[in-house]
Amino acid sequence: DWPSQPALGAKFDETLLVKSVDLGSPAWEAGLIAGDRIELLAVAGQRPPAFDAANKIGTRAAASAALSHPEPGKELYFEFRRPGVAERMKQLTTVRQRPLWKFFPSADQRDWVLVMWQGSYYDTSTNGDYLIGWHLNDVTVERQPQFLRAEQLRRQFQNETVIDRLLQTRDVAAALKLALGNNPTPISLGAIEPPMTQLRLASHEASAPVQANLQVTPRGDNIDFQPKRVELWINDYRFKTWHDLAPGPFQAAVTIEPAQLRAGDNRLTLLAFNRLGGRSDAMATLRNPKSADQPRLVGLSVGINNYGKSGTPTAGGQRDVLDNLQSAVNDARKQREAWQKQAGKLYSETNIVLRLDENAKRDDVLNTLDALSKQVRPDDRLLLFLAGHGDFVGEGGEAKSKSRFVFCGPDYSRDKAEQTGIDQDTLFDKLASIPCRKIVIFDACRSGSTVLSPARVLAPNGQGPLILAACGSNQKSWEHKQYGHGLFTYAILQAFEKGFADADRTGPNQKPDGRIDARELFDYASRQMPGLLKSINAPEHIQVPQCFPRELDRIALIER
Repeated sequence: DWPSQPALGAKFDETLLVKSVDLGSPAWEAGLIAGDRIELLAVAGQRPPAFDAANKIGTRAAASAALSHPEPGKELYFEFRRPGVAERMKQLTTVRQRPLWKFFPSADQRDWVLVMWQGSYYDTSTNGDYLIGWHLNDVTVERQPQFLRAEQLRRQFQNETVIDRLLQTRDVAAALKLALGNNPTPISLGAIEPPMTQLRLASHEASAPVQANLQVTPRGDNIDFQPKRVELWINDYRFKTWHDLAPGPFQAAVTIEPAQLRAGDNRLTLLAFNRLGGRSDAMATLRNPKSADQPRLVGLSVGINNYGKSGTPTAGGQRDVLDNLQSAVNDARKQREAWQKQAGKLYSETNIVLRLDENAKRDDVLNTLDALSKQVRPDDRLLLFLAGHGDFVGEGGEAKSKSRFVFCGPDYSRDKAEQTGIDQDTLFDKLASIPCRKIVIFDACRSGSTVLSPARVLAPNGQGPLILAACGSNQKSWEHKQYGHGLFTYAILQAFEKGFADADRTGPNQKPDGRIDARELFDYASRQMPGLLKSINAPEHIQVPQCFPRELDRIALIER
């Protein structure tokens, strides 16, 4: 029951002026606020309406009675006046039981989303919000309905702090105030809907240069609807970006050369961001008919054990030094050795750079990636292995949803995170600028409480490299002297040797082919983790590896 009125959650005077609205109630969902005045009310779509002040239909007393005792399940359609707004506003709602939240697990139990009913705020696994979203009908009923994935509006609606408050208190009003301030009003999807995007190719085969025609159209004149940034991606390479666009439609024609494409099918993705951070996309496939050259493998393997020079100032004037790790250096060495041995097999040559401890500071890592970027062609592979501490640094307060992931350098200090670590945005931008296939293997032991998966934050816009991460949100990556490695790294390394036959079993034809692709490698490591954790007396599911994208490309990575 709502305080203002048990069913609808709003209190009206005898003139149908709204006196109060309860947060989270059906009236709140309809967008009513104190000061609005009802001028038309229709119940369950009836014609004529129960009350229409302009056409002198019905009475305010009859409308007040209908609002005092609404029938569950029957739609209430309002037209109302709001001070300072010229036109009558229109909205509808239904009195029915509202759940506090809904939990959506994926059929394969790999992903999940928990959604707060009022406000649509959610928490998610690494890839869960790629599986749910909004079905949007066109207002003219002339265009095909659209499906807007929740992850396209993650900036507005993903909020772990709000979900935590709701789960802990079961107080809808408190959760909404945390999300929207002390006088929260519902976020209208129509007010933040990203622009329409179109990507048209002059040809879908690149035997010669191909022109791509890009068009982005805002959904209204409001400044927040206008496209602020547009990006064109070729596979996981950010090919071109347009920043700080003037309001209005955006058009561009871009020429794509065959040399800029991989052999075979290439996925082109046009991304458009409005000023509120909402994102829309359009995709097309462009085929390069040339035969692929044997790829080269370049990469960087980073391991940091020694954090003796790290430290963050504390209130008492001391420095909070990160614990040293046992296995990160060995992890990096062995990863490099294993991948280097692929020269002459799957790869024509391999060049994996090793950076350890003092030689793995922020600039060392970023400069090495810059140098490797100049060596690669579209069909080559770039491997990035990171083993060390990770941290999450808040922005603008303590809200978890505003945290940024940082890979900690050997001299890491949280108060100088951008100078002593590599934050998620810097790493994402660096990888996005490299024009070849990228594989990131992340085995970072976290310091403190963590709330986001590295596999998620390194693909913030639904685009990015293949990512195999040792663990998910609110988990840490375990290491143990029994194995001399982080457990996830140990599982990966076993796939090169005695675990090869076990890993090489889930290919497209479900038959061994002497090669291990990204999906097979991730699945094999994931299968090994419960047994490895049990062997060190840890709970079997305390560390669950994560990947991006959810459906990993079936590109071969390792050959027997």
